[in-house]
Amino acid sequence: MRSRSRVRLEPLRSPVLSGKGDSSRKTFAPKRNPPAPLVERIERALVLAAYVVVRHGPAYAPLVDRLERELEAARQNDPTERAKRILDAYNSLMKVGATTQHKR
Repeated sequence: MRSRSRVRLEPLRSPVLSGKGDSSRKTFAPKRNPPAPLVERIERALVLAAYVVVRHGPAYAPLVDRLERELEAARQNDPTERAKRILDAYNSLMKVGATTQHKR
């Protein structure tokens, strides 16, 4: 049996340039993808929690309840979703205004 101390760590084959500050400095840190939007992450967690409840029983059901509340709150606070609701309300207001002007 080999000792763990004999394992040799090798650096990454090609260094990745750092995204911040001095671009001439090289780092071996892997490039990270930006995190998924909050709504998407909560949806994934909700699916996983639902699987856990089905697989391991209703003791984990409060987790599903909590994630459903968090998902609803995240959807309401998402700037993109809020902007869509504002535009929809504006468009419906403009349609109502346009129909009343044509009746005169």
